[in-house]
Amino acid sequence: MSVVQAYYHDNIPGAQSLPHDSRQAVPIETLSKLGYTILSVNGPDYEEKIGPILQKLGYERTDESVLKVNLGEVPENLDLDPQHSLTQLFTRLGQQSLSDSDRQVYSGSCSTDLEALAITASRDLAGIVQTGGLYLDIQEPQTTSWIRVVLVPGAFFHVPAGSIRRVFMDNVNKANVSGILLCKGPWSIDLITWGKDAENHPKRSEYLRSIGL
Repeated sequence: MSVVQAYYHDNIPGAQSLPHDSRQAVPIETLSKLGYTILSVNGPDYEEKIGPILQKLGYERTDESVLKVNLGEVPENLDLDPQHSLTQLFTRLGQQSLSDSDRQVYSGSCSTDLEALAITASRDLAGIVQTGGLYLDIQEPQTTSWIRVVLVPGAFFHVPAGSIRRVFMDNVNKANVSGILLCKGPWSIDLITWGKDAENHPKRSEYLRSIGL
């Protein structure tokens, strides 16, 4: 297994589907210290190979905790401008297992404002990219800088509860994204907190303590 490419975001305005590479590389040790696990898994049997990794990290694969994402199955009339956050897509795809009232809340959460697209979660999340390409932006709490991780097929990621991040499609592979998302526990409407509220989430302070802040 090898490390997925990571670097500091250049903070230059423009489409987030572009690389925004500052040429300041970020080592895997930095991501690990922030509580993240980012690995590259050899394919094509990604789902089988991540089993031991998930077990080590404490994940259980159940109907309630697994969400399969396939961009090719999204209705043609769904707005998937690559400048927008892939978070919008994930929440909409996840609506199949949510109640009608939950759907209304998730629909109202979709935004193109970068600050509003920063999210945190009340439980640990993990995933594997099977096809296509994504950008996972991780907020470095010490500096509030964004670290951009390039997720290509075979990229496995574990993100700790209370950490703040953003997710975007890349400009090249936006029409061919598929993968698996997992949650420690069932997916629910109160799992994700958006924008400025993410900083005040109860899990935020727990996360900061866990990384020594």
